[in-house]
Amino acid sequence: MAIYETTVESSFFASHAVQTRSGEIEPLHRHNWKILASFRVRQLDAYGFVIDFVQALDALKAIARELEGQDLNLVMPHQEAGVSAERVAQYLSERLHERLGLSVYSVCVSEATGCWAKYYADESPA
Repeated sequence: MAIYETTVESSFFASHAVQTRSGEIEPLHRHNWKILASFRVRQLDAYGFVIDFVQALDALKAIARELEGQDLNLVMPHQEAGVSAERVAQYLSERLHERLGLSVYSVCVSEATGCWAKYYADESPA
């Protein structure tokens, strides 16, 4: 059976600090976070879309604007070990789901060139 996927991209600058495996908390530092959010379906809608690009991109950009310049450790509290890239991906996926009312297949974030973390909200397309 066919699977269709649509991906949108955005970015934002924000700070975070995480606990290293040695137990130390890194100093607060900033990244230019890059985001890829993907949606999957088995059947396209009546217009031939997985999701309208404009709708998906507007939602992702709105969330990115809310995070711009923020300390992610304050935005996403209760993360004893700090806010990892994996937790940022999960947070973005949950926020996209809230805004769009649609299942998000995955969110991939990069905090540094060549380093990506991906969160899968659901393993199977709709």
